Amino acid sequence: MADQLPLFDDLDPHTHARATDPETSHAAARSIASTAKHHVAQIARVLRTLPDGGTKDELAARLPFGEHEVGRRLPDCEKAGVARRRGDTRPGCSGRACEVWEAPDA
Repeated sequence: MADQLPLFDDLDPHTHARATDPETSHAAARSIASTAKHHVAQIARVLRTLPDGGTKDELAARLPFGEHEVGRRLPDCEKAGVARRRGDTRPGCSGRACEVWEAPDA
């Protein structure tokens, strides 16, 4: 699949559960790992198309998953080196300031 890039093979998305969480939480964390990697790849692809970067809301509008999931995956994108915080904000859907993210080669 085109979205499964080798770059993400070692990525450990924030899908772990706390040691005190029940086994069902640990099972859920394990089950989301491949989906999270796929989402990171999709976010990276969209970021490369946005010369002015994008907020989580702007990215979510171009992706098949919501702003909450985008917001959870952006730090993973940063850790993988496919996104960086630009240092400024723009209003999100709620009117609150949202960080602007960009591809590192932007």
